[in-house]
Amino acid sequence: MTLLTTEGPADFDDCQNPLYPRDAALTEDEKSAMARDCSMMRALSPGEIVCIIDQAETEHDDPITHVHDFQECMDWRHAHVIGDDDPWTYWLTYDEWADIAPPLPPLPPPPPVVVGWNARARTNPMGVSYMDGIMAPPVPPQPNWANLTVCTTVDAAHVHPLLILGGTSTRVRLSGNFTTLEAYIGPLQAPWIALELYRLTFGGSFAGTCDATGNLISDPLSFGFDGSHGFMLAMFLTAGSPAGKTFEPGWGISYAGGNLASMLNKDPTIVNSPWHVLSGGGSAALLMVEGYYGP
Repeated sequence: MTLLTTEGPADFDDCQNPLYPRDAALTEDEKSAMARDCSMMRALSPGEIVCIIDQAETEHDDPITHVHDFQECMDWRHAHVIGDDDPWTYWLTYDEWADIAPPLPPLPPPPPVVVGWNARARTNPMGVSYMDGIMAPPVPPQPNWANLTVCTTVDAAHVHPLLILGGTSTRVRLSGNFTTLEAYIGPLQAPWIALELYRLTFGGSFAGTCDATGNLISDPLSFGFDGSHGFMLAMFLTAGSPAGKTFEPGWGISYAGGNLASMLNKDPTIVNSPWHVLSGGGSAALLMVEGYYGP
């Protein structure tokens, strides 16, 4: 559209209200028509625009259907000292809106800083971690879990979301009444398949004994590891039985005869797999996986 003004034909900006002196020669009706046209063009603009009344953005609201009734518009105009006959639109470009935008709400406080030893995965994560008691042997009439390898896995959904990364050290807390000759911890890459396994020590020895009076805590590994796919703990037991926690969501228990603790692939579904899964899920011996996070 071309407008005849005192300056002759002008390049018309569809989103520009009447200007002086460019549009001084326009009649009041022409100015009103121009204001209506530019309001509609602004509402149909492909650029992002903001409603001055309720801060709605065209990224989320269709400007054709996002409307305010006459009384609502007039109330807003009067509250902001805009004359009834003055050209006005309630759609503004981002640059125009930024000059009058309300202040941003304050940012929420940052999450607490994780410092020291923290449980990356643990039984009963919504309360105090505990075990139900000593587990019965999986192969009666065997009296305990001696000469069996027991494996506990934790899926990624049950690793603490703020502790997916492993910090600078790793240790585990075990519970039961047993002796282990070999114990390993590592990250999963798929259900029952470890990406890597790291051998644990207990008081400087590969063998560790957990008695019924308390928990057995491993020596810290000098590194952390990724928990985005979960964890696997595997132990070969030479005496006694682990404590168990049944029906722990996201946790699973399997076992095999002999010492297979260092085997990465403990998938019980493969052909001729030596591994057997205990129904109901849960944990065998593993109370928690901990990571150390520096200040």
